[in-house]
Amino acid sequence: MRCPIPPNRRQHSKPSPFPAEPWLPVIRTQYMPEPFHPSEPPARKSGRSRPISRRRVLGALLGAVSFPFATWVYGDDYEPDNLTVTRTDVPLPHWPSAANGVRIGQLSDFHVDYEDALRRTRRAVALLVAERPNVAFVTGDYVSSHYTRRFLAPTIDALAPMAAATQAYAIMGNHDWWGGNTRIATRLLRAAGFTVLNNASVAFPGIPGAYIVGLDDAWVGAMRVKKALRGVPGHAPKLVALHEPDFADSIGTGFDLQLSGHSHGGQIRIPGLPVLHAPMYGRRYPEGLQQARHHLVYTTRGVGMIGPQIRTFCPPEVTVLTLRTK
Repeated sequence: MRCPIPPNRRQHSKPSPFPAEPWLPVIRTQYMPEPFHPSEPPARKSGRSRPISRRRVLGALLGAVSFPFATWVYGDDYEPDNLTVTRTDVPLPHWPSAANGVRIGQLSDFHVDYEDALRRTRRAVALLVAERPNVAFVTGDYVSSHYTRRFLAPTIDALAPMAAATQAYAIMGNHDWWGGNTRIATRLLRAAGFTVLNNASVAFPGIPGAYIVGLDDAWVGAMRVKKALRGVPGHAPKLVALHEPDFADSIGTGFDLQLSGHSHGGQIRIPGLPVLHAPMYGRRYPEGLQQARHHLVYTTRGVGMIGPQIRTFCPPEVTVLTLRTK
């Protein structure tokens, strides 16, 4: 029922442009907000992130804790004994054709300070001998210090099959000097059949006119390049064995290939990243075949470990190099 307009106001009222009744539902539908009912949850705005559940938080924490633990277990229990035979071709186009196909074996950085390291060294030697190299090298760090000197003789005994199988050469490393073991190691190596090259040179067997040069440890100041090259023609092809790879840029010209160890390849690595940490004088050429300022350098990852007794993504290496002159 319509409310009547008072008589005293009827003549002054203006007609509305909108009909009163028919528009009211439309106005409510288009312009009036929907009523709010407390029992209904408010609509979630788009783009707002979901609340983090307790399960997701616990899962993230468990992953953050378990990954380092699993990596440590892997690096402690598995990878140190995962000896890997690494075969690499080395281009030496200026060497005599007789050098083409010559295979060089190398082991380094044994750090035999406990029984497991000794067993690992025996396995590395067996793997290298099975490769039947033409010549073989051990490039220092047989034990780590004078505290582990009791392992020096067993270590050299473990290396002896190399010298029995092929022409084998040896040099010293920084730990051999720091531990005061160089004289004993030299005597034991020679008795085992190795040619120890402490700043000395010999003709390369089977390659006429080529020489093998062995340099004593550079870090401790025992390296004597001029002494080592005495009697070697300056133009002769030369392979040099030197424990620390980064001294490649300090020994002068005239060498073609350098064999080194020392760096352990970084020992603890992260996949996809370069070497994060290496010892002094093992950082510029830490692993594998690289071009130094004057000649090629091959740095083996070595057999043993120093410091934390773990390896991650950097397995111990048995090195086999094949010379290519063509």
